[in-house]
Amino acid sequence: MREIYVYARVTPEDKLRLVRLLKKNGELVAVTGDGINDAPALKEAHIGIAMGIHGTDVAKETADMILTDDNFATIETAIKEGRKLYSNLRKGVRYYLACKIALVSIFLVPIVLGIPLPFAPIQIIVLELFMDLAASATFVAEPGEAGIMNKPPKSPSEKFINRSMLTSIVLGAVSLLLQ
Repeated sequence: MREIYVYARVTPEDKLRLVRLLKKNGELVAVTGDGINDAPALKEAHIGIAMGIHGTDVAKETADMILTDDNFATIETAIKEGRKLYSNLRKGVRYYLACKIALVSIFLVPIVLGIPLPFAPIQIIVLELFMDLAASATFVAEPGEAGIMNKPPKSPSEKFINRSMLTSIVLGAVSLLLQ
């Protein structure tokens, strides 16, 4: 069972049994289905994928994702786009939070040291306007990283902002503050 990656032409009862076994073994499980009988396996899997053209309403309502073209190749495209989106979102959040921490620090440090503030409020507003616009446009349009499909799936328990991301946010903020 550990050597098999795809099962085809499986009965709905066997689908559910396989999903439970694979999940019990710590595997991430995706299941496709189009019928009412597939609903339990679609619900039990980490991601249930229903057929949009030939699928029943029950399968579509139970599934996490619906293939509107009933083409299995669309699953790979969706995964690739999802990974790209996730990666770009993390980059954007990292950039945004590093900038905000640096900006807050630019005002806190002078207040603590009792020296004049380096910027007028209107300058900060203009700076924020351009920083936010640039970040929004850049991170949305950025292409996916090379080899993005060769990486294993993210663990469902992994936090969006983990220790390594926090470290890079703080280091980025310090770098911006010192410039």
